[in-house]
Amino acid sequence: MWRLLSALCMISVAYGASLGEALLGRDSFPIRSADELFDSAEFLEKYGYLRSTDKQGVSHSEFEILQSIRDFQKFNGLVETGFLDQDTLDKMKAPRCGFPDIIRNTSKLFDPNSPLSFTTLGTKWNKNVITWKPVSYTRQLSGSEQLAAIQKALDHWAEVTPLEFKYTQGVADIEIKFAYGEHGDGAFNGFDGRGGVLAHAFRPGDQPLNGDAHFDEGEKWTLQGDDGSNLEIVAAHEFGHALGLGHSQINPALMAPYYKYSPKLKLEYDDIRAIQFLYGANPRVRTNPPTTTQPTTTTPRGERPDYCDMKMDAIDLGPDGAVYGYRRNKIYKMNENGLVSGFPKLITSVFPGAPSRIRAVTYSPSARQTYMFKGSMLWRYTYFKLDAGYPKIIDMTNFPEKPHAAMWYSDNYIQNALFLFGHRYFWQWDPQREIIVRTMNINQFWTGVPDSLEAAFKHSDGYIYFFKGLKYRKFNPNKRYVEDGYPKTYSAAWFKNRCGNEPR
Repeated sequence: MWRLLSALCMISVAYGASLGEALLGRDSFPIRSADELFDSAEFLEKYGYLRSTDKQGVSHSEFEILQSIRDFQKFNGLVETGFLDQDTLDKMKAPRCGFPDIIRNTSKLFDPNSPLSFTTLGTKWNKNVITWKPVSYTRQLSGSEQLAAIQKALDHWAEVTPLEFKYTQGVADIEIKFAYGEHGDGAFNGFDGRGGVLAHAFRPGDQPLNGDAHFDEGEKWTLQGDDGSNLEIVAAHEFGHALGLGHSQINPALMAPYYKYSPKLKLEYDDIRAIQFLYGANPRVRTNPPTTTQPTTTTPRGERPDYCDMKMDAIDLGPDGAVYGYRRNKIYKMNENGLVSGFPKLITSVFPGAPSRIRAVTYSPSARQTYMFKGSMLWRYTYFKLDAGYPKIIDMTNFPEKPHAAMWYSDNYIQNALFLFGHRYFWQWDPQREIIVRTMNINQFWTGVPDSLEAAFKHSDGYIYFFKGLKYRKFNPNKRYVEDGYPKTYSAAWFKNRCGNEPR
């Protein structure tokens, strides 16, 4: 059984002898060939419901067998009969994660008597910045599609924790590999082609394989639809294990043992409780327990909406001339009359494939292209369509700081320059050659503009607008200073409506 603990997620179906003959009676159990019979005893041992009988000649008592089946049925929300009825057998044979559902004496952080439905694995990362990189790719999807799916899978966990996931070209905490058959981590972890093992992952730790996630190249990997294995869903589940989570008894939870397709993957409350038990909540986000039925809510007339006092992740012009604000996974469209009806919406409903919690956004009017930055990845859209080959990883080795804002800029001396803003510095970056042209101090070049900006863009009115926190500044590029009367609260000037009604 110790080998089972090394690989955290093998989705497989095993066949062989059955307990059904003993529990259902020889006459009531259908006679099948050896290849068709399901080895229930092996299954119950593998997933922790039945103690392992390593010694030859040692067998299980009838009570042990009945109790182990009841435990399996209870864990998976079935009627607790203690017998291998058809529903129980069907559930056992369904594609699932191969790590044990019941893990005994392995968790130092989780009280086994606790009523919580989730389990932890006894280890966690003792840091909040987790690095990742693919060491090989599937041939079935483009590299950019795979990177986007992996980033989305990690984003689900980042949304509700202080964790930050960064791509690296060096040694990574989470290495991602696609492989056939035996692939270097033992024959017992070998993949078996389509329809069997989907993937497996390893818990956090300081050994070479700890945190890694491996995917069976023999499977049919997809990005949407239930025909095949959805990479984002499988990866998100595996990354849960790589972060230290076991399985949940809550059936809708992402960390439930059985793989299931959902067109809109989201963490359930039990997943959130589990990961926050290990790492804490995201200090920037208030997480509320979801309800079974989500009521439709409206802001009463005259009441101030929450977004009036909300800091944006990024703000920029869009291809249609409107101003777009980005916050977590939502996008806010603004025109001269304020927030456009029907907004906010999901970012992906306007920019398909875009990430959440975008770091910086900028629009190039000459090329009609929108650039989105997050971590070391870059998304580029022509109008509202994602360009081929994106998202892609960019080399940030020579960046003086992490970019917090971005802006396309032109004047009498500089034409079509992409500026990236960090904490104290900004630099001109050539996205084609991926080189830095020049670096300057923010305060020295932009008089009256503070450090640590969150957004900057040149509006069609000729002014440059700089945003930090809930305030913004209107910068005159000809006179090179901030206009009098600024900073101002941005929501009354840009959202308007119930946020106020101030001129920009």
